[in-house]
Amino acid sequence: MSQIPVDVVIPVYADLTLTQRCIRSVLNDPARCYSQLIVVDDASPEADLSAFCTELASEGKCDLIRHDRNQGFVASVNAGILAAEDRDLVILNSDTVVPSGWLQRLWAGADNHPRAASITPFSNNATICSYPNFCEDNDLPVGLDHPAIDTLFNEVNSGQMVEIPTGVGFCMYLRRAAVDDVGGFDEDAFGRGYGEENDWCLRATEKGWKHLLAADVFVYHAGGASFGDQASDYQANARAVISERYPDYERQIAAFIEADPLESARYAVDTVRPDSSAVISEYRQREQAIRASRYELDRQRHAQVTALDELLGETRVAAESERQRYEDLLTSERAQVADREAQYQAQLEEMAAGYRSLEKEVLELNRLWTVRIFRWLQRRLGGR
Repeated sequence: MSQIPVDVVIPVYADLTLTQRCIRSVLNDPARCYSQLIVVDDASPEADLSAFCTELASEGKCDLIRHDRNQGFVASVNAGILAAEDRDLVILNSDTVVPSGWLQRLWAGADNHPRAASITPFSNNATICSYPNFCEDNDLPVGLDHPAIDTLFNEVNSGQMVEIPTGVGFCMYLRRAAVDDVGGFDEDAFGRGYGEENDWCLRATEKGWKHLLAADVFVYHAGGASFGDQASDYQANARAVISERYPDYERQIAAFIEADPLESARYAVDTVRPDSSAVISEYRQREQAIRASRYELDRQRHAQVTALDELLGETRVAAESERQRYEDLLTSERAQVADREAQYQAQLEEMAAGYRSLEKEVLELNRLWTVRIFRWLQRRLGGR
């Protein structure tokens, strides 16, 4: 196949064996249709690994970016994004193995869905994109290697794309237009790694982009090799940042898991697998896991409803207490107003009585003065 405008970016740090297997799977793809293979050596502490990368670059098999100090996975991804210039790219973990024709199929999906910001394939270890068991880290089915599984996915799900809430970073196709719109990965928040692809996808979603799963591609993923013993710490940091920035994210993921729109694509592969007894066993395990998951969801929902009922009861009690307090206060105020009105009325009546008494006294005084003046006049006149 002729070259397509897509670069493959592989950040590397540790584990020479896994890194060699990953890079060689890309180089050994008969199609080899990518524009550039960009390897980012993040100041690996393994001399053999760095020497391997140097050899590849000297042979013209990759473009090598080498950090003089370790900057972490997220910074390495951003360096690869920058090096890819104006092209689409695939971020590929160094502990993956890609099958023949993988990039052609991812690119075809992107070409057919222009609003897809990211495209993720199926894998054995890819959370919501996992096979055979959904949201689990799986071993490969006994008797089937990853090229054989990829062949089955390609046969039964050819060209199928399913919308997902977020891409998964082990192997994620990024559209350049979306990168230009959204920006790169957040190095400050996610440091060494974990969660950066979810944050990027959610930022893209806010701008109207979509994220798809390519149901016709299966990429093997060993898992955890990039972070070793520190993986759990990075995961905890990622959960904290994502929860703070996107409070509804966990609910969206839970709803997606419960709906499981990828089940039909997984089932289509199950029906054509040659190891039917293993498939039956997997289905039994899957059903048990589904029942356990549903029971746990029901338990959590019951706990939430119980907590809400308790909160509602407490709110009602508090509201009734507050209502009674205000009613008592109002009654007290009314009584005080009535007392003040009664006192005022009594004062008015007392004042009125005083005025009446004074008026009588004045009248009496006036009468007495009249009598006295008359008598005085009589005496004076009579004396003459």
